[in-house]
Amino acid sequence: MTGKTGTEGVARSMVAATVAIGAGIGCINALQPILLGSMLDAGRLSVTQIGQGATAELTGMALATTVAALRLEPVALRRRAAVALVAMLAANLLTPAMHGGAVLACRFVNGMGTGFLFWIFVGLVSRSATPGRLFAIYISVQATGALLLSMLLSSVLVPRLGPLGGYGTLAAIDLGLLLFAMPRIATGYGGEQAQRGGLPPAAGLLALASVGCLLGGIMALWVYALPLFRALGHGDAASHVAISAAIGCQIAGGVLSSILAERLRPLPVCIGAALVCIGCVLTIFLLRADMVLNVAMGIYALCWMGVPAFQLPLLIRLDPSLRAVLLIGSAQMLGLSLTPVIASAFISHHGVTAVAWVAVAFMAISILVLLLAMATARAASARSEVAPAPPGC
Repeated sequence: MTGKTGTEGVARSMVAATVAIGAGIGCINALQPILLGSMLDAGRLSVTQIGQGATAELTGMALATTVAALRLEPVALRRRAAVALVAMLAANLLTPAMHGGAVLACRFVNGMGTGFLFWIFVGLVSRSATPGRLFAIYISVQATGALLLSMLLSSVLVPRLGPLGGYGTLAAIDLGLLLFAMPRIATGYGGEQAQRGGLPPAAGLLALASVGCLLGGIMALWVYALPLFRALGHGDAASHVAISAAIGCQIAGGVLSSILAERLRPLPVCIGAALVCIGCVLTIFLLRADMVLNVAMGIYALCWMGVPAFQLPLLIRLDPSLRAVLLIGSAQMLGLSLTPVIASAFISHHGVTAVAWVAVAFMAISILVLLLAMATARAASARSEVAPAPPGC
């Protein structure tokens, strides 16, 4: 087929290029503890600036994804992707040489490029013949790549090269995507269904807030994982093993979600995942053994990777107009970007262990807001006396 895609599907080379781009840009969040931890060890960032660095990157991602979805036409994608990858390549090469605010600026630029590529990725996947299967492949490839990269960075490259080992690897990935994946993506796509504009109803907005709070709480702890584990008495080797084990469990989370997404009701899964993550954080804080840390972080990461597959259908059921689900990416990135900087404020006053309580608070809030969203949807349904309450939640 030509470079344009529609709902009839995409060519195999285009599928491979799309998955490569998605997996390449999707590894960054999972590697943040190692990447930002190396900057801390090298004296390029302070402990509080770790959260600010993660926030700068995620804010750039959220801004680029939202603006692209609202303002850009899906045309000239290869040229635009090339610009994004060149900007990311430069940002990753410059990061190891920067200090403080300059590091934050580089991470913001990288986040902007990542967010734009994420918009291209989602657009192409949604227009493939089998988007669900392709997304499941993407999750598995991303998680596997993140696991292998975490092992390579933590055991070989970062100990020997410091921040250059981590961010140089990201730059190499950017270069590979630029040379081999970008020329094979679609130049544009069409055949998209008309989408309704405007803000979602109250229930949809509350559900989006719940999505942001849950993933934000998860990321708040993840970004500060290395300094938190050290503060709790774990050595560097044990801390890196726990992070690698967690990334490995993300693969299981992706596989399980692809199998169970159509079999389980999304509301109990979303609430249960939040409760399990809260339990994992409390376990890490109260039982300070290396093996306990490995198990708890593995379960934590499994829920992290598994729950998004249930959040999307829940948003559809709470807001059948589909206006809420179109904003799920922005909600996720906004939550992921804000909570680390909020955690940094608490850390500056109460020490790094405060991040555990920030994470627990946001996860608990996500449950309360989701329950409020359900009540709001049912109240709106009762007032309209037309549509039934959201089924099967």
